[in-house]
Amino acid sequence: MKHIFKALALLVLAACSEKSNDPYENMRPTFEVSVESETPIHDILNVTEIIPLRQLEGNFLSQINRLVVTEDFIFVLDEQFTNLIRYNSKGIPLNRISKFGNGPEEMPVITDFTVDQNSKTIILLNQEEKSLHTFDFDNRFIGKKKLDHQADMIGLNKDNEIGLSITYFNEAYHNFQLINSEIKNLGYFFPFPQDVFAIGLKNISGHLTKGFDGKLLYNEPASSIIWEISKEKLQAKYAFSSKNPMWPETEKHKLNSFFMELSKGELDFLGRFFEETGSHLVFQWNRKKSPSSNRIVDFRIGVFDKRNKQSKISLADDFTRKLVGPLAAFGNDVYFYILLKDLIQLADADILSNFRAYIQEDLSSIDDSELPVLLKMELAK
Repeated sequence: MKHIFKALALLVLAACSEKSNDPYENMRPTFEVSVESETPIHDILNVTEIIPLRQLEGNFLSQINRLVVTEDFIFVLDEQFTNLIRYNSKGIPLNRISKFGNGPEEMPVITDFTVDQNSKTIILLNQEEKSLHTFDFDNRFIGKKKLDHQADMIGLNKDNEIGLSITYFNEAYHNFQLINSEIKNLGYFFPFPQDVFAIGLKNISGHLTKGFDGKLLYNEPASSIIWEISKEKLQAKYAFSSKNPMWPETEKHKLNSFFMELSKGELDFLGRFFEETGSHLVFQWNRKKSPSSNRIVDFRIGVFDKRNKQSKISLADDFTRKLVGPLAAFGNDVYFYILLKDLIQLADADILSNFRAYIQEDLSSIDDSELPVLLKMELAK
């Protein structure tokens, strides 16, 4: 663990807010997550509900890039088709958010979004034109604001501060910016060298989401640390380690080298998704491939119990390989998705035993085999 603490010291010295009087106050992570113990996924998670996402006429979903779950609604973004759909809690589509196009109230691209529950609005991010567009839940356009930098992920904390994962093509030379609702800069975090070889790893590594207590959680690409961010404090919350080789934290800005090493399948690394409940962190983990495997990436699902500070990851199986997430958390529930055709094919998996008849009889009658299906899960007792 010495290399993690050394890396944290360097990061904190470089990245702490200027307001901090003690640059060492955040050196130790809140939790050290050692990823070693493996167990079947049904010993980690229980499926409590299956929610097929019905298609809204003229607006198709093929994948889910961002999922936000509230008490009454489910918001789903398919970035490929530029579709952001509001559903009720049972997966019935209610309306599309935004209009496709280049007009004043339209968007040709939706890169990411976040939901403001207090004002009942959705903030949409357009990376290409560096802008934020705000709509209400019924798709009424509220306004558009320009950003200083390109961003590929957005988050909103409990204090209505907006976090942006800004791309490597920015003159601030930082990976993260915090702004208020008027786009006023509240601070830059995580500096990187000006000569960094920029490579986009959004679909492989790095993530931004809201934690259980309403603060932003952010993981830089090629990093094994999840940070908790607000304008008042920067805290290393989770630092991961493994018995297998991992990419050195001090080398995290060597993105091309990191990508090349991943292609060999010789590293353990934190996946692109994680979500936090009150008691656990649920995360996607990529295991070093086994010598007998032809797969470059060995996807697993991990959980870390904040109460006893123990972690487990799932054993390799066909079900986990088809699962995407965790994409969202609401209360103590976490949400994943799987394509309908894969869910039907894997209906005999132990984790689906309580829903086997429903899958084989009811869901098999749906014509669209490429339909994304949400799996609502809880932590196994």
